[in-house]
Amino acid sequence: MEEKTIAQDNLCLRCGGQMRFDPQMQMLVCAVCGEAPEQGQEQGQTTAATDSNLDCPNCGAELTVITGIRQAKCDSCDSTFNMLSDSEDCTLTGEIPDDHKYIAPFAVSKEDYQKGMISWLVEEKLTPVDVFDKIAMIRSEGCYVPYYYCIANYKVQWTASIGYDRIETYIVHIRQKGPDGRIRTVPVTRTRVVTDWRPYAASAAGRVTNLCDASNYIRKLESGTRAANSKELLVGINESSQGLFDPIGDIQIDRKHPFDTKYTAGFEVLPCDEPAAKVYDRGKINAGIRRDIERSAPGDRIRDLNFHGDIVPDYFMVYLPRWATVYSYGDKVCFNTCDGTDANKHFGTRPIDKDKKRRIRKWFLLSLAPLALAVAMLVALFVGDGAMGDALWSTVRVLTIVFWVLTAATLLLALIMRALILRKSKKGRTQQSESYMANPSAIFGRKSAKSDPLNN
Repeated sequence: MEEKTIAQDNLCLRCGGQMRFDPQMQMLVCAVCGEAPEQGQEQGQTTAATDSNLDCPNCGAELTVITGIRQAKCDSCDSTFNMLSDSEDCTLTGEIPDDHKYIAPFAVSKEDYQKGMISWLVEEKLTPVDVFDKIAMIRSEGCYVPYYYCIANYKVQWTASIGYDRIETYIVHIRQKGPDGRIRTVPVTRTRVVTDWRPYAASAAGRVTNLCDASNYIRKLESGTRAANSKELLVGINESSQGLFDPIGDIQIDRKHPFDTKYTAGFEVLPCDEPAAKVYDRGKINAGIRRDIERSAPGDRIRDLNFHGDIVPDYFMVYLPRWATVYSYGDKVCFNTCDGTDANKHFGTRPIDKDKKRRIRKWFLLSLAPLALAVAMLVALFVGDGAMGDALWSTVRVLTIVFWVLTAATLLLALIMRALILRKSKKGRTQQSESYMANPSAIFGRKSAKSDPLNN
């Protein structure tokens, strides 16, 4: 039976508690006494070997091994440990050399994230006023999500047709009525853009990059919480991306920090769900090379581009920090996630007040009747032109103007009422959130009775 070793790194020399990475201080801090190590000070280390059940060195409880990654977690004392072994535990991460693994350390603290999520709920126009009194946490955690990053160096030969634009003048003959009323044909000079195409061949060298998720964690957040709601409940939930969910989004890769376990102390490192070969997407790589060639090509236009040569990919793994929360509001299950390096980058789903939405809709429905009458009068003017008497035509014309003015007035009233309803609602949420902003744990310490959709 294979022997595994639980390595409890970075113990506090003062009290023996586990050190955790502090995003604000950007260093390890004891989770128990708050002690920070002096510069150059080495932390204590203890190990506990086992060949079957893995026990927590802190409290003795059985550890939960995180599948596919060299890490274990204690649900009893909320500690995380590195897991050492003679063999590679994750065949997927084993595809990436250790010197090709990087990490972006957390820069957003837990408290700042929680305050950011509260502000994010306040900003949603249709969020219920009582949201902060009724939401409860199903799970809330900070973790590192793995991404594959590919740098493809290329050296290719390419051929294409290069187009050069030029302005060409030409004369057309058009028929015009002269001062005497007679129709004459007169010449008119016009211009147009003409492209001259020429064959071209050259070489190109450079690099293109591609990024893809190695873990399905973010997608599971979205799909899991959606599946936890019935169709009726989904109507009362709004997605902050307006349906444009993209787990990659505007992620920026910066390979400043080689992977180091000091950054992961206190945070879960998620395993890989996909093989590294996934990041070498030939279509995306070729499209990147094509864009590079088109940008550097001479002329004004390019077509029939073909290239061949050497494309050498290099694979990296980058762990990016992510705060994530699954929460409930009544029977609804929603989620929020935030970039661990930017407290302003929140994404997720929020409950909405359907009654408030219905009240706003009623004000806009008031404009439908005058709008229908205005359109009917306008059609009557065009269809009945010449068929109705002057008096009737004038009456219809006046009614058309009246109904269009009435439509505009009701729309303006609806917009004003919408603004007032939303303003009053936001004011109520802001007032409710003030006490929670001062003490976020009052919300995040509230446990939900709903089951965790990510464990189903």
